[in-house]
Amino acid sequence: MPTQYKMLSGIFSICILMLMFTPVYSLQTKLQQIKNQGYITVAIPDKSYPPFIVYLEDGHFEGSDIWLINKISKYLNVTVKYLSYATANAQIEAVANSKVDIAIGGLSATLKRSKKVNFSIPYAKLNLVLLVSRFSDLTPQSNFGRNTSIGVLADSSFVEYAEQKFSNANIKPYRSSQSMLVAVKEKKVDAALSDINKARNLLNSDPADGMYIRIMVIPNFSDLIAIAANYDAPDLTQSLNTVIKKLRLSE
Repeated sequence: MPTQYKMLSGIFSICILMLMFTPVYSLQTKLQQIKNQGYITVAIPDKSYPPFIVYLEDGHFEGSDIWLINKISKYLNVTVKYLSYATANAQIEAVANSKVDIAIGGLSATLKRSKKVNFSIPYAKLNLVLLVSRFSDLTPQSNFGRNTSIGVLADSSFVEYAEQKFSNANIKPYRSSQSMLVAVKEKKVDAALSDINKARNLLNSDPADGMYIRIMVIPNFSDLIAIAANYDAPDLTQSLNTVIKKLRLSE
């Protein structure tokens, strides 16, 4: 037998042996792995974001997204293991690096994030708004040019949204929503970008803020909320979509 054929025969034999001794677990789809292990790992935010997730005084949590996960786990016939993360982007990275199976908690399905993870079909849609001073003459039709400064929460989807919608404005990131709100009150920025849900939560936390700040809805500018899953788990994403569609029909 020629040398090259002997080499090919040897390589083929090695491949057969590798397949024989490769654990069946590694050949399974992600959905099959989840069902076999009996639980699904879920990344959630480590702070309350009502109504999606609300932390209780006893350390437990509830909310619409926890309700949704319970429906998903029941459909898959598995239990749930939660892991909390400080930011939404950290949740996305955890999914992309296979540290968790999915991420949820009012997550925005943005273009940049979709390059790292797969998203389910949206299960919520929030209007994007600007928080502006009640003494400001800004309107949705204003020219948001270089002389306009807009605050955003750092390491959030609002950074991407601001760059898309207000590309000519001066975008200023803030480490917390409260510091961003103070910047609007003290006129350090002309406005702050948020979604209608977060904006209402912010103003409701201190009713006095409503005396100085108003919410301005931006027409035709929305935040789509979805569940993040790994690109290597299309069957899992399909199951998530099935549950969301069934819940829509039941509602």
